Amino acid sequence: MRFSLICIALLMSPEVWCESPVGSNEDYYKELGQLYGVVLGARLYKQICAESFSEMTISNEEAFQEWRKAYRPLIGEIDSYFSSLKLRESIRESGEFTEKPNSEEEEAFFDKSERMYRQALTKNGPEGMRNACRIYPAFLKTEMMNLEVCCVEQFQSVRRGRVSEE
Repeated sequence: MRFSLICIALLMSPEVWCESPVGSNEDYYKELGQLYGVVLGARLYKQICAESFSEMTISNEEAFQEWRKAYRPLIGEIDSYFSSLKLRESIRESGEFTEKPNSEEEEAFFDKSERMYRQALTKNGPEGMRNACRIYPAFLKTEMMNLEVCCVEQFQSVRRGRVSEE
């Protein structure tokens, strides 16, 4: 259930990744999903561009690694919250920790995410996609991708934790 909430949050359009939190348990999962979605989106964007335009692979990979380095502490924090959630879910479901990184639910989610990004990048035809991939390094420098600016409220809310146990 909680992973499904995160999946739903991640599949939302980029414009709502950094909406203001409300404060319920669902909001906790939604906000964590929004934070994770920013990082996943950056990776999928780069990956899809690399598949289509190999000449941009090196510059886009360098820009991605620079972005990850700039936000390493925040990305690490997102990863630790997400890992902690997976651990709690695994223990709750089976009584012990059993990592399930390739569950059907996760695979379906990542496939759907990739399709969503691919559709967004290709909607303006080959030239539009080429332009979108060409500006990827500049996109990573926008406020939308500045984790210290775009998602301050989400970080604050997730750091406070869930409102109550379900």
